[in-house]
Amino acid sequence: MSQTNKAQIVIGLAVLLLGTAVYFLDRPWEQTIFVPGDLSQFSLTSSVFGVIGHSLPTFAHVFAFSLLTIALVGGAKRAAITVCLGWFLVDATFEMGQHPQVAGWLSNLVPQWFEHLPVLDRTADYFVYGTFDPLDLLSVAFGALAAYLVIRRTQRRGVIELLKQHGAKK
Repeated sequence: MSQTNKAQIVIGLAVLLLGTAVYFLDRPWEQTIFVPGDLSQFSLTSSVFGVIGHSLPTFAHVFAFSLLTIALVGGAKRAAITVCLGWFLVDATFEMGQHPQVAGWLSNLVPQWFEHLPVLDRTADYFVYGTFDPLDLLSVAFGALAAYLVIRRTQRRGVIELLKQHGAKK
């Protein structure tokens, strides 16, 4: 694994943890899909992230998964665009799936066998009880754009590029 991949993985995981922290620190645990209900008694009553916490998870998800994906599959500019656009479409689709005019219909498309799998058993609930927010769509777009910029920056600073630049200066 190259230095570039390590940097992308570390940055991606750090931002993913930051986005996840919103659910543990600012959101009611009984409404969080991946937190067991019996932990809800420990919910905090104050907001740690403030207003930014409303859309930080959507930003963090597309950003982090774009970096983690490109770190694993590699590639240059075209791959970075494809990966970031792909995660933008996934996250934007899930956000649109929470819109009241779509949520009920979409939740009926969730396969019955999802009910028997951890995390997936709450997929229909995600659409029905989730909250559509146009600002989340904007944060998804910003997350994809920021991921693309970070990917391009970390690609340029890979080991091979650094060696070429160092060798050219001598």
